[in-house]
Amino acid sequence: HTNFKISRSGEKIYLYSPTQQLLSSLFVNCQDLDNSTGSFPNASDNIVLFDVATPTATNDLSIPYSTYLIAPILSVPAGLYSQPLEVIISNPNVLPSNVYYTTDGSEPSTSSNLYEGEPIPIFYSSVLKARAFADTILPSPNAVASYLLGVQHTTPILAVTTDNTNLYGPNGIFDNWGLDWQKAAYVEYFDSTQQLVFAQKAGMQI
Repeated sequence: HTNFKISRSGEKIYLYSPTQQLLSSLFVNCQDLDNSTGSFPNASDNIVLFDVATPTATNDLSIPYSTYLIAPILSVPAGLYSQPLEVIISNPNVLPSNVYYTTDGSEPSTSSNLYEGEPIPIFYSSVLKARAFADTILPSPNAVASYLLGVQHTTPILAVTTDNTNLYGPNGIFDNWGLDWQKAAYVEYFDSTQQLVFAQKAGMQI
């Protein structure tokens, strides 16, 4: 932990010795998806992405990556709808990759539903999440959309989505309310005219 903050657009961090000699510097990209940035091999000027951080251990045993896949595209935007929907997922990536999706708010993984080109029917209020995966590049950001069917509201709506395991069970904040945990979530805000005002990643705490 440090006594300073980093701009959400990213900043370069400099490390100096007690005699003010520049030892190292690193641009910290705050847009990265919870991945680690570091030298590969150790202490080199070659800066790469790692899927898993390696605190107190060498980077040399990790697999280096250069970038992420592009997020899939959902054919129907998030919103309030009166009738069932069909959503098509497009994969904009040129590299060979597969798209996996969920409709229960959980994070897509390669164990989730493989999207094979058929429209996904939405019959009731659901959260569709889709993510692209490949062997040689980091997974894409999630494409997320909440579809609220038959919901009648005259007041604004804040839709909060998170994996059920973030709330309940051994790692859930509701079942471990005495611990100062923060869990990842996604929020969408619809105003009183049912227009989507913003959608972004967020954190949940008790």
